[in-house]
Amino acid sequence: MLEGRKNKMKKKIIGIFICTLLVVTALSATGVTNVQTTQNIPSLITIKIEAKVASLDDHFNLLGGAIKVGDTITGYYIYDSETPDTNNHLNVGVYWHTSPSCGIEVKAGGFVFTTDPSDVDFLVGIENDYGSPTPSDCYVLRSYNNLPLSNNMLVDHISWQLDDDTCTALSSDALPTTPPVLEDWESIFGLTLTGSNSSEPFQEYFIRAHVTKATKSRTSDVYYSSQPIFNWLLEHFANIFPLLRHLIEL
Repeated sequence: MLEGRKNKMKKKIIGIFICTLLVVTALSATGVTNVQTTQNIPSLITIKIEAKVASLDDHFNLLGGAIKVGDTITGYYIYDSETPDTNNHLNVGVYWHTSPSCGIEVKAGGFVFTTDPSDVDFLVGIENDYGSPTPSDCYVLRSYNNLPLSNNMLVDHISWQLDDDTCTALSSDALPTTPPVLEDWESIFGLTLTGSNSSEPFQEYFIRAHVTKATKSRTSDVYYSSQPIFNWLLEHFANIFPLLRHLIEL
């Protein structure tokens, strides 16, 4: 009997070790482990946002009616304040981010619209007193590569743009380290989410919202409050946990 118990215990230990390796491998493959790295980069800026849906075009019901005008959108974006400006114009700053630590994520109607951490193409653009014949200030975010929604609809583009034709919102084209002061800006284009049906590309949806709140936050606080790690694992790797439970009960 004692020998049988020892064998069972060995199986449990081996099983737990294997499942741990599976979880770590899964996290590494999807970029979730970058959260630990993110916390150790002091130059990363994390901004939490809230917005209200102002208009919605979804003629093909790709979102199943889950999002409506007036709904609240919540989320955050992360960028690196030490990212170099790739534009030589004195009044225009173009800051491309490709690190998996950076990008944007917003939630609405049970859907998550988020930058693909394995293929980040995230832009922060700053224009100060730029344009002709009438110059203006502009603050813009764009995420070009994004993960599909839970219903497999594509997220083609996530964007947020603010404009100020008084040219007082910004004093340079440098990358800010604080959230935009919403009272200083006009939300003409606002926060937009666009996507399509992968099997029928002409079927598209378009959401326009206006941000009502933007606050700076710690990256770790924002990430864990918006995407708890075990919920994420259960959703994406549900097969691991029944296996672990079976091994423990041996």
